[in-house]
Amino acid sequence: MANYNLVAGIDQGTLELLSSQLYGSIYPRIFKGSFPVGTTVGGFPIDAVDFDVQAPPRFQLRPSPEALDALHAAVDALGAEGDHARALHDAVDEVVTFGLTLPKLSLTIRLRSGKMGPFNASIDAGCQATFLGGGRFVLKVLAATLALPGGPSALADAINKHVMPLVLEKLNASLAAGWQVPPIEFQGVRFGPPRVRTEDGRLLAGYSTLQGGGAVEPPAAAPWSRPGEFLLFDNAVANTATAAVFAGLQRSDRTKVTIGKWPFDLNIDASYEVGVRNPAYAIQPGNTTQVAVEAYGGGRVTVKYGVLPEVTLGLRIGARPNVLARFQLQGRQAFFTFFQVLDFRVDIAFDGVPEWLNRFISDVVSVLTAPIAQLIGALLSGLTVPVYQIPTIPLKVGDLNLVIDPDNLQVDTTFDGQKHLAAASGTVTVRALPGVTVPGVEHAANLYAAPESAAAE
Repeated sequence: MANYNLVAGIDQGTLELLSSQLYGSIYPRIFKGSFPVGTTVGGFPIDAVDFDVQAPPRFQLRPSPEALDALHAAVDALGAEGDHARALHDAVDEVVTFGLTLPKLSLTIRLRSGKMGPFNASIDAGCQATFLGGGRFVLKVLAATLALPGGPSALADAINKHVMPLVLEKLNASLAAGWQVPPIEFQGVRFGPPRVRTEDGRLLAGYSTLQGGGAVEPPAAAPWSRPGEFLLFDNAVANTATAAVFAGLQRSDRTKVTIGKWPFDLNIDASYEVGVRNPAYAIQPGNTTQVAVEAYGGGRVTVKYGVLPEVTLGLRIGARPNVLARFQLQGRQAFFTFFQVLDFRVDIAFDGVPEWLNRFISDVVSVLTAPIAQLIGALLSGLTVPVYQIPTIPLKVGDLNLVIDPDNLQVDTTFDGQKHLAAASGTVTVRALPGVTVPGVEHAANLYAAPESAAAE
């Protein structure tokens, strides 16, 4: 079985649609401007570089050869040898990289004696994505090549050699603070740090629960046929989230019955309390899944028969009901609803049974079995188990406060080739916070196709 418990992902098309919305929201404040240089490059005293990114950035969500080459070159420059060098190069291959293209760019180089340009150009870059502690995401551009219309030229070579290193230095300085990514928070579930990779046009982050331990390895990208962004989790996550709800869930009742047992009446007075624990999900195709539950409880039962002394016994209760649950969504809250409790057997045991009561113990059990079963059923039937609230993501860009909103959300299940997973997906809209006027944010893109249920495991 795969050793991850949850995977979050986004595909290239979704990221580019999101990029387009963000670009429309913040251009020209961010994508157009100038940065000072104040140095001589290639014999030219350059005062500043003006830039105008005239189209949204495009992404290639797969390992970037240019970024990896830059990292391997940096390792070689350290002068490490032997096993140390091999270990460093192996570590480089684990770095998360991807490609980034600025397809339409106007660039002007301002000299002390005039200017060069504007040049219509495009830039292909190799980037590194780093996820730091506390949920901080940092982007760094490791390599970038500018191209001019008409193919290779001496001018493009000169810009790449002398100007682009300055551009990268300034750009990476502005990116160093990074962005805060909301943590993935499930009811009662704690996750370890993610393992992230880009593959086949998707960015995937795999998590394992700290409760379960073990290494994390995101699954292959191939099973994620759905476009868009998605979050999927397995039985272990559902079990832990439901166990947190079960922890505070108990019900009590009392049963008083008189049975005629010649020559006297058998009087039974029982008080008891039941709870549930140890849920075990079996996620299957469709939105209905079966959950095995352990019910437990205890109490006291007082029995009086004719002239014999009244006796009070300790009462122990056990049962293993199976429940049908439906995976649902209301607003941004994903949850399971227990809608049917299947038939189950209640086991009852007593402490301190005197010898004379043994002939009546089956009567006591038969009296208590039905009401205790009903109490357990009432405890589970209709229960709502919230597992995950899909977050909005605040984004501050310069003096603009934006929010990335999930919308048109849906839930279903899928199969990754090894195990079934519950899934949440939807659409994404970029909007400005109230009181901030930003052109272009009213456009939302539908990023998802209707997912298909996978074949049974």
